[in-house]
Amino acid sequence: MRASLTRRRRPLLARIACGTGLLAALPAAAGELLFSTEGNRLRRIDVDTIDARPLAEDVLIEANRGEGNGTSSPTGRDVNGMICALPGGSGDFVLGEDTAQPTPPPGWGVFDARGEQIGKRTAPTP
Repeated sequence: MRASLTRRRRPLLARIACGTGLLAALPAAAGELLFSTEGNRLRRIDVDTIDARPLAEDVLIEANRGEGNGTSSPTGRDVNGMICALPGGSGDFVLGEDTAQPTPPPGWGVFDARGEQIGKRTAPTP
């Protein structure tokens, strides 16, 4: 039952069309990538390895040092929430970003396919 459930769900997985071989942790021929936020980080998982071992995954965006989890980076970003691909096929995407809140205020970070932040949007305050 699990295998058939997995096959039916794969086409429904949210994915971002990123180039192959962006980081050494993922194989150069990585197919569909599943993006997952946890602990203020953004992980990428090669979908074809979910039912196999070893699982091919890496951290595309590391957490900022303020998280205090031992694996953070002073240049990292605190990201969370849903990942939304931007149109155009560039691999750019948007997700929640709240590094060093409340100044600047939490909002949405705009990132390129390499995980570099290229913009930020915040809600206007009265």
